[in-house]
Amino acid sequence: MIIKNVNIITTSQILNNYCIEINDGKIIDIKKDIKCDNYIDGKGRYLSPGFVDVHIHGGGGYDFVDEDIKSYEKITYVHMIHGTTSMAPTIVSCPIDELKNAIIRYQNANNYYCNLLGLHLEGPYINKSQAGAINKNHISIPNIDEFKDILSIANGAISRITIAPELDGALDIIKLAKENNISVSIGHSEATFDQVKEASCAGANIITHFYSACSTITRKNGYRILGIVEAGYLMDNLDIEIIADGAHLPLDLIKYICKFKDHNHILLITDAMRAASTDLKKTYLGKIDEGTPCIIEDGVAKLMDKSAFAGSVATADRLVKTMMDAGISLVDVIKMITVNPIKALGGNCLKGEIKVGYDADIVLFDENIDISLVIINGEITYKK
Repeated sequence: MIIKNVNIITTSQILNNYCIEINDGKIIDIKKDIKCDNYIDGKGRYLSPGFVDVHIHGGGGYDFVDEDIKSYEKITYVHMIHGTTSMAPTIVSCPIDELKNAIIRYQNANNYYCNLLGLHLEGPYINKSQAGAINKNHISIPNIDEFKDILSIANGAISRITIAPELDGALDIIKLAKENNISVSIGHSEATFDQVKEASCAGANIITHFYSACSTITRKNGYRILGIVEAGYLMDNLDIEIIADGAHLPLDLIKYICKFKDHNHILLITDAMRAASTDLKKTYLGKIDEGTPCIIEDGVAKLMDKSAFAGSVATADRLVKTMMDAGISLVDVIKMITVNPIKALGGNCLKGEIKVGYDADIVLFDENIDISLVIINGEITYKK
């Protein structure tokens, strides 16, 4: 497969009017011109690495906690047509037995459209005071023996866990996770700056949905105590997730984040729940009838009383549009939704870049980020 007349987005620049050659699922050549008779005409569109979403719960009316065998097929399809080629299915905090069943369903999934990068467990070891829209009855106290049992069942299927490091026993779980090559996120947490530093030393490397369910400056006996938000800015080694849907983070706050945080350590995530890419007006965060009821309004999920958000209904192309509306360069935005997430998960795969030898996971879009072509592992999976 040869694609001509495209503007290729690399990690440092845009190569205007270039060509790309794909063979056996890999990128084998990138040139100004490739002589051939049969090719796909990109018509001057942008050619980007496929988008990578490392925090996504669902879409198309389905959630990864659902027992329905169609869930992986439906969720991956509705996000794939919006440019996502790789994802880490995220399991919202749920009872341990349900968590184990969700892990087994992931292991047995065989009908899906995106590359699966391992499960992201958002809980169950999080702080109830920062539960947000998560059902507090589904939050557990850190238990190292229980976590060992989960790891045994998972057998390498978990790529990431979100945890509140201030909880008793959390640091032991962070250390064990890192020993098992699992990325650790700090989230749904009341951690102080010092506790974040301690968690970082133990192996934590990401902050889950920056500003959402994150501690910030408080006062104790008159003294100001920094929290997770301040750690995200001050600790250069920490990656931060941002839900760039324009609702969780307004444009001015996105500009503020990007002014003070190294762009190489920002990850764009949808945090999409089941209502993404649907016309649903009422639904649930998590399992239907067991999760948190919510309404869809103004392009975001809200609690029934509208007191707080209950998840995102964004797709990856919406994130890219929002970031560009905030004035961030296209090259940097694409890094935030391709190579940065891959690196945050450990970077042990040839994805996230347009580079010779890398997997041919590619999206083609115009200046409005309107997706016209998706290629995954060298195969066309969507053509508008």
